[in-house]
Amino acid sequence: RAEAVLRVADAIGLERFAFFGFSMGGRVGFELALSHPSRVERLIVGGMHGLIPSVDSRNLRRRVAVLRSSKWRLVERAVGARKSDGRDNDAEALAVSTEAVLDWHGADDRLPGLKVQLLLFCGADDSLLEYARRTAGLVPECSLAELPSTGHAASFYSSDRAKSLVKSFLTVTVA
Repeated sequence: RAEAVLRVADAIGLERFAFFGFSMGGRVGFELALSHPSRVERLIVGGMHGLIPSVDSRNLRRRVAVLRSSKWRLVERAVGARKSDGRDNDAEALAVSTEAVLDWHGADDRLPGLKVQLLLFCGADDSLLEYARRTAGLVPECSLAELPSTGHAASFYSSDRAKSLVKSFLTVTVA
């Protein structure tokens, strides 16, 4: 996934760029910034951590089970994850993609060497918050923001505070 991001950046002529990844996209961002630090100017990660996914394997496996059950359409509607044109997401593709996450080795051992500025935000009610805190403790230039009374999806879909944090982070001049 990180390599795919680079191919897109190359195709549009971006040598260096800021990357914003939420949830699974955050994992992509960590890998991208660690594997290609000269390309990533700043990294914004919401609702995720850089630790090995097995620390949260129970939730990942539960997500796969829901995706492969009749419950997925109810969850999709509840969190507003439907496509804008009303078509259904491909639940099996999402399940396979989620299973593939468990193969990622994480970035635990590489996080102390992260050379880009990192804004990490997570809802105070998100089950991943403790892992985000551990990640922040490993990264030298990390700003961690905990969004009060906010869960995982809400920190992306409806958080004005997250939007404000991201805008401020992007407008600060890089030294």
